[in-house]
Amino acid sequence: MPVDLYCNVIAPFCRSVMLLAKALDVEMNLIDVNVLKREQYKPEFLALNPQHCIPTVVDGDVVVWESNAILIYLAEKYGTEEKQYYPKDIGERAKVNRLLFFQLGALHRNVSAYYFPILMGGEGKPEDFRKVQDTVCILDKFLEGNRWLAGDQLTVADFSVVISVAALEGVVKFDLSRYRNVCRWYQLCKQEFQGFEEMTMEATNKSKECFEALRKYKKDEILMAQESPCCSGDSAASNDEPSSKSDKQDDPDT
Repeated sequence: MPVDLYCNVIAPFCRSVMLLAKALDVEMNLIDVNVLKREQYKPEFLALNPQHCIPTVVDGDVVVWESNAILIYLAEKYGTEEKQYYPKDIGERAKVNRLLFFQLGALHRNVSAYYFPILMGGEGKPEDFRKVQDTVCILDKFLEGNRWLAGDQLTVADFSVVISVAALEGVVKFDLSRYRNVCRWYQLCKQEFQGFEEMTMEATNKSKECFEALRKYKKDEILMAQESPCCSGDSAASNDEPSSKSDKQDDPDT
């Protein structure tokens, strides 16, 4: 029986789960969730996941969300001796856990903080760019002398981290050439992960459409705020202040 995966290929964390499922030969029933249409707030989805986030996995009676939790779940349930992507040894497992926390708390956070404003038509801050550089440098040191992130064996950490590196290369054109170990590891991931390049290309193309739609949505939202000031006509009329002041309403979402 296939495992239901509520996802969208644009979302990086969804792709990490899809890649691991392919590696484990787990049959997935992909259920597309269009977040721009707010499908994650449908009652039937909220009944499964009150946090209304993707990816979300439904495997029989088990419901799991948060991508790294899903990766661990799939690796523990569907892993084999040949494909043991979440180590049984507690020391080795600690290395993998540390890398999963690094991915979420440092790499993904810093990449998003710098590049999301750019993708939305704004500018990134130089200090945020330096954080991206520092984080990739740390990743490069993690890989020194290692075939994979946690050592010689492929683990869920590689599936988690690779999607951020793919975003750096494909979407934001970050120069990875200065980071020799990251480049070598990333090329290995491209070779070993089934469907990786096709999935990444699809996500890159759809991301462009998504961000164009988001930028338009933001502009329309600002125009609506300017055309519908908070002050009512009556209250403005009772005030001797120039009516032009009502045009200076702050965008409520900024």
